[in-house]
Amino acid sequence: MKNKIYFLDNGYFECNKNNLVVDPTMDATQPVPVDLIKIPIYSVLIDNPEKGWILFDTGGHPDAMKGRWSPTLQKSTEYTYTDEQLLINQLDKVGLKPEDVGTVVLSHMHSDHAGGLFLFKDTAEVFVNRDEFKSALLRVFSSQDSNAHGGFCKADVTESVQNYHFLDNEDYKIAPGVELLYTPGHTDGMMSLMVHLEDDIYIFPVDSLNMADNYGPPPRTSRVNADNAKCSASIEKILELEQRFKAKIIYPHDIEQFAALKHAPEYYD
Repeated sequence: MKNKIYFLDNGYFECNKNNLVVDPTMDATQPVPVDLIKIPIYSVLIDNPEKGWILFDTGGHPDAMKGRWSPTLQKSTEYTYTDEQLLINQLDKVGLKPEDVGTVVLSHMHSDHAGGLFLFKDTAEVFVNRDEFKSALLRVFSSQDSNAHGGFCKADVTESVQNYHFLDNEDYKIAPGVELLYTPGHTDGMMSLMVHLEDDIYIFPVDSLNMADNYGPPPRTSRVNADNAKCSASIEKILELEQRFKAKIIYPHDIEQFAALKHAPEYYD
């Protein structure tokens, strides 16, 4: 069996790099310096011979900067995209419509990963970690002030989905050669991805390792984690798998690496 991987470009954020990569020499009592950088937002589309089309993450919602996101979130992570970068148009590059995607996996429910869920809510099986779903709901219902919801968007989290599948706190084989890795820390139930191709293995650590600068050595976490100790343990798990399988790490928000990758309609197999 032969998997194919497509990278679907969903646009860009502008945010403070010092929130994504902690400088261990920095005094924690001092204000965080601002170093604005541009980072990519993308989805991973897998063509699996047995299960069909699998989409890992769904990018940001097209109305993110039109009031869907909280004012705080819009200010801290300004989201920009072109019409071509809309997820529905990225799928079209591969010759697909949203209803052709039978399986959607949310690594976690932050706004830049769950924003495109509305495209698949009536047709796809949607997989998410159970603790992730619970903690996201608790966060968005904890206050009527959307600024208190952190990286979650209430409209995304409460999207009515026809068929949710909730994952327990363990690794999960979703299809031949496609494995979800339990890697909590950035959020309470984040799931990373490992895909076996014919000659290569790719690991997508999601926001456990935002970019190459987080890799180290030594690995450096971010300032936007729910639990830094759990995140560090998840990073160790990812690095052990990388060494065991001689896998390639694909970061979620590394603009240099993303620019060097082939984008849809090109693919890796």
